[in-house]
Amino acid sequence: MKTKTPTLFDIEPTKTSRHILLRDFKAEHGILTHNARWAREDHPWLALQAFDEDKGKDIALIIAESCRLYEESGRVSTGSSEIAAVRGICAALKIACPL
Repeated sequence: MKTKTPTLFDIEPTKTSRHILLRDFKAEHGILTHNARWAREDHPWLALQAFDEDKGKDIALIIAESCRLYEESGRVSTGSSEIAAVRGICAALKIACPL
């Protein structure tokens, strides 16, 4: 069981945090990411925008089943960081990226 570290008062995370912004942006646009540093050292991060029928599936399963379909449709990108991979998807699909 995980216990919460006691503090004098609760500090709410701010919405300006890049991690929170990235998480919310990915959820809003159905973007999944995965760090596959074992596959590519120069661009270890993979990002894809899931088709409706693949929403809720694990990114590894999606790639195993439909890699070619995603690549041909331009819905997959790699990057040196998670944000770089997400930016690649945004550029390919013409989505305004706040990151």
